[in-house]
Amino acid sequence: MHGAFTKPKVLGGIVIAAVLLGVSGPFQTYEAFALPARLAYWLLICTLTLAAGFFAGTYVEAVLERRLSEWPRFIFSSIATAIAVVVTVFLVNLLSASTPLPGPEAMLLLGGYVSIVSFAVSAAFKLFGVKQLPKTATLLARLPLEKRGPLISLSVQDHYTEVTTSKGTHLVLIRLSDAIAEAGEGLQIHRSHWVALKAIAKVRRQSGKVELTTANGTVLPVSRSYLPAVKAAGLLP
Repeated sequence: MHGAFTKPKVLGGIVIAAVLLGVSGPFQTYEAFALPARLAYWLLICTLTLAAGFFAGTYVEAVLERRLSEWPRFIFSSIATAIAVVVTVFLVNLLSASTPLPGPEAMLLLGGYVSIVSFAVSAAFKLFGVKQLPKTATLLARLPLEKRGPLISLSVQDHYTEVTTSKGTHLVLIRLSDAIAEAGEGLQIHRSHWVALKAIAKVRRQSGKVELTTANGTVLPVSRSYLPAVKAAGLLP
């Protein structure tokens, strides 16, 4: 929300919408307010409904991300957006003595309009918006082009993280925990090492210690504290 409300285009859009609505005075606001108050009313409505709808829709989308497929999530997030917008409009009108409270039929009609618009906007963003990069692609974007390939492992090197791919290694100024967050599916096997699941060649016990061999032949230690995770992944009996 902070990112959205600090963009000049978003702020400019709010102001333009408020001016157009303030001048035209829809929903009986032309009769209820003088021009200055009408402009202030619509600026408040545009700002609050955008914030409430954005929050409600994004929150529901995040909650349902791993439970439903994309289009059902859009439907529920659109409904949540509509409810948030309708409630916001009702509360603003409730606090505004000069504006008549909308009746049940008007509220239902407003909710229907908002649901249709929010679903259309969500669908447009999904169909034509910028696609979010996979986490692995985000990490690989930090590497030179010639080093970008299937991820193998991450290892701590002083204040850097050594990123190993099928095309070589490169040091990136990033904490290991932050690099892991961008790395996709894998296992942290040591406080200083992480391995991609697809890059694990074999795991074996050697002299009472557990070692992991990656696809490029690198042997990495598995510490005791991370051994349960390795067993849970089915890599050790």
